[in-house]
Amino acid sequence: MVVAANTPIVPTAPKYPLEMELKVENGDTLVGMLLANNVPSNDAHNVVEALRREFNPRSLKVGQKISITLARHETLADAAAVKDLAIKLPNLSTVELKAAGDTFSVAAIKAELKDNAYRGFGKVKTSLFQAGYDAGIPGGAMGEVVQAFSYDVDFQRDIHPGDTIEVLLDRKETSEGHVGGYGNVRYAALTLNGKKHEIFRFKDSYGVAWYDAKGNSVKKSLLRTPINAARITSGFGMRHHPILGYSKMHQGVDFGATTGTPIMAAGDGIVKIKAWQNGYGNFVQIQHNATYSTAYGHMSRFGNIQQGARVKQGQVIGYVGATGRATGPHLHYEVRANGHQVNPAARQFNLNNGLSGAQLAKFNATKQSVSSELASLKRTTPAVVASR
Repeated sequence: MVVAANTPIVPTAPKYPLEMELKVENGDTLVGMLLANNVPSNDAHNVVEALRREFNPRSLKVGQKISITLARHETLADAAAVKDLAIKLPNLSTVELKAAGDTFSVAAIKAELKDNAYRGFGKVKTSLFQAGYDAGIPGGAMGEVVQAFSYDVDFQRDIHPGDTIEVLLDRKETSEGHVGGYGNVRYAALTLNGKKHEIFRFKDSYGVAWYDAKGNSVKKSLLRTPINAARITSGFGMRHHPILGYSKMHQGVDFGATTGTPIMAAGDGIVKIKAWQNGYGNFVQIQHNATYSTAYGHMSRFGNIQQGARVKQGQVIGYVGATGRATGPHLHYEVRANGHQVNPAARQFNLNNGLSGAQLAKFNATKQSVSSELASLKRTTPAVVASR
């Protein structure tokens, strides 16, 4: 059809009821999306207020889908009325709204999710994280696995094309196989240059930790530096004490840093002391095993820890300060072997946190169960994931 110049084009009137699926784009609001589809402002705001009983429309995310059915407005020409509306949530639940006369009924329908074991397998082409993504391994799980392997693997130098990653984790799935969430990683393996490195998640007498196939903890040694962005201002040995004015054995290492810098536990252990200790000021001592403990002095304040409670390596236990006998903000850090201070910088202090006795037997049973589970599951390759 040829349209004459300057002849207005009359839009085709929509045919009601009108069923649509809207996708949230950057900057969209639910009110704005309704207004764009001829829903009067007052009605659009009433829909939003009704939804608040089960869902905050402000929490809409880019990419979320909204199914909506519009009816012809009873009193306003060229306007639409919301007949029903359904919003799919990231956890696979749905919020449904239906018109009921002059009001709306709103209900949240939760999807039934079941924990299913998932075996993900990826081969490195460009990066380890890309291999994990291709294999359907979520980012949080990848971060946990990388952290657990970081004691033995140099992720800058040891990863090469052709290396592989494999995990066993739990996924929350609907009966149709849609994923609504993830549980714990229970097993992970890296095959680097043809050599396979396996780790198993296991709950020992102190809590959950990662162990290698022989039952040895992946956390093998104390952190040399329990603080980031710090400089050594005083080493271990004899020195002229800046406050006392005479030579005295300095039985630790001082790290200069600004007040408030986080201080981390050098290893897993039990908080033996959390208190004021004379010249140490605010002081924490952590017992790591029968041989080694570490001590931290001059804190401005303590972290969220309790005396007698267990802490994890890398957990924040306090913050740099200048309490006690100190001339400026710094961390005084000690390693103690059988109660005696030793030089923290002299060597790596092997914690040798291996399982034994009943704990080792329990671990071996867990390992056997995981191995049987892996054998029963189909290995998910990147090609399979891409086709889903």
